[in-house]
Amino acid sequence: MKLKSSGTSSAQTTCPPPPTPSDKNVNATEKIRIPFTCMCTNGTGVSNRKPVYKVQKDDFMYHIAKEVFSGLLTFQQIANVNGVPDPNRINPGQELWIPLPCSCDIVNGIKVVHNGMLVDKGSTVEGIAEQYGTNSTTLLTLNNMTDPSKLQAGQVLDIPLPACSSNVNSSSLDYPFLLANGTYVYTAYNCVKCKCDSANNYTLQCEPSGFKSTNSDWTTCPAMQCQGADSLFIGNKTSSGCNQTSCVYSGC
Repeated sequence: MKLKSSGTSSAQTTCPPPPTPSDKNVNATEKIRIPFTCMCTNGTGVSNRKPVYKVQKDDFMYHIAKEVFSGLLTFQQIANVNGVPDPNRINPGQELWIPLPCSCDIVNGIKVVHNGMLVDKGSTVEGIAEQYGTNSTTLLTLNNMTDPSKLQAGQVLDIPLPACSSNVNSSSLDYPFLLANGTYVYTAYNCVKCKCDSANNYTLQCEPSGFKSTNSDWTTCPAMQCQGADSLFIGNKTSSGCNQTSCVYSGC
């Protein structure tokens, strides 16, 4: 794990308190965010080889696309990326990559987290823009729409969420490291917890997680101390006169 110190001068879903139990009940109509990595080429993107769906008895591809994944994509797209010549012939236990639509686009000159949202009945472009802290023009442009009155229930809308800036190196396994306001994530094999909060000027805040590493080669998490930074640990800072030194997470 690579850590570095740096000298510096001196928003819809609220995350539940970490850690959220894996067996936490979720209501049938409750919306939750499912993060995944986007793979982009030539201006288009799909989820990077995930999620993978295991075919159940009596499944058919239209049902998987329309009902299991809420119409976020078509059954033809699932068939194409999995090399299935006949969408009507799939077998129980067969694993299918579900290429969910996504984006890596920079919006208005800044990096954002793209949030795919299914439009609810009665929603408006103006109302959605206000809810997510953006504007109608940005939403219409990003979603190739010209008439806001044409918004339909069940339509998938790309919502750009402001992301916290970070010091993660481009060579790091978790680069690019983008988190939306009000969210947190565990990275570096569960050893580091990072969160994004607009109250901190959209600057990523990371600290030791206190959890056990998920890397089988590590008996414990590595030292979270920055070299040459007054023996600071990740998330700590110190001030001397007008200068401030911080120990920040720079990747894994």
